[in-house]
Amino acid sequence: MPMSLVNNYATLWHTYDVDCIWTIYQSLSSPNPKSTTTNQMLPSKLIFDIHSYMPGSAMHGVYLDNGELFVFSSEICCDIPPKEQWRRINQPEEADWERFYQALCDIQVKKWDKQYVNHRIIDGGGWSLKIRFRDIYRSTEGMNAYPEPMVLDGQEVDPFDLLYDAVDQLTGGELSTSRNRRFGD
Repeated sequence: MPMSLVNNYATLWHTYDVDCIWTIYQSLSSPNPKSTTTNQMLPSKLIFDIHSYMPGSAMHGVYLDNGELFVFSSEICCDIPPKEQWRRINQPEEADWERFYQALCDIQVKKWDKQYVNHRIIDGGGWSLKIRFRDIYRSTEGMNAYPEPMVLDGQEVDPFDLLYDAVDQLTGGELSTSRNRRFGD
């Protein structure tokens, strides 16, 4: 392996998790471009969940499995329910995936920390996002904490709220519907 690739992988090691580095390595070192059969319009991974630690805890989220998008909700916090309990939704169109990718770029999800934690709150809730989509390889999570507000188009915005809205739009509103069923309006 050329030394330049080794140095690039060493740099990536500090930015991405091992799973992401392996995916990048495979895509860069594959001698046959046809050997990677991923659809560039779809993420190869998308898992997003939000959970509550309070009494009556619950969680809801989305899971991309073999190119199909599912919504899930559970009364048990912090464990994604078995696939039999997921609900397949109307699948996003190419334009929907493009809008989602642009939203991820707008909120600079590639720059998000691996973890956000507020140690002053014991209960409350958490969230996690695992995504591999084009040049975005990110695994991030939070416990009662979120990325800092940012300026977008001249306005201060909450990037996590924009992420939630983008995922909800991708699901045709099914994510917020599952939340409302579990957490109430």
